[in-house]
Amino acid sequence: MKHTYIYVLAAITLIWSACGNKQTTVGPPPPTSVNVTEAKMAEAAYYDQYQGLVVALNTVELRSQVPGFITGIFFKEGEVVQKGKPLYEIDRRKYLAAYQQAEAAVSSARANLVKAQKDIDRYNMLLKNDAVARQTVDQATAAYETMRSQLDVAKAGLESARTDLS
Repeated sequence: MKHTYIYVLAAITLIWSACGNKQTTVGPPPPTSVNVTEAKMAEAAYYDQYQGLVVALNTVELRSQVPGFITGIFFKEGEVVQKGKPLYEIDRRKYLAAYQQAEAAVSSARANLVKAQKDIDRYNMLLKNDAVARQTVDQATAAYETMRSQLDVAKAGLESARTDLS
C-alpha cells in the first residue's frame, strides 16, 4: 500500500505539471466597431450665449465751453450726428445778460475816453495862457491813457461774452 500511494502521488504530480506549463499565445484584440455615415453639405448654425462688455473703438467726450443748465437735447443716444449740428442748448439768459453788461461797459469806457480827451484839450488851451499847472495837464493825459486801456479791457470782455453766448 505504501507503494500505491507513491504511484498515485507521482501520477497526480505528473498530470499537474503537464497542465500548468502550457503557454498560450493571445492574438491582437478584434477591431473596434465604428458607425460610418456619408458627409453632406449643409448650413450649420453655431451660437452660444456669453456675458460680455462691448467697448467702442472710438469714443467722444462732450463738454460745453461754458457751464449752464441744458434746455434742449437735439440727438438720441447712439444716433449718428452730422458735423456742425447742435447737440445741446444751454440756457442763454445768463450769457445774454453778461453780453449786454459787456456792451454797456464798452459804451461807458468810450464815454470816459471822450471825456478824458476833452479834458486834455481844455487843459492844453489853458496851459497856453498859463492858466493851469503843467501837472494838471499831465494828470489829464494819464487819465486819458487809463481810459483808453479800460476801453481795450471792456472790448475784450465783450468779445469773451460774445464767445460764451454763441
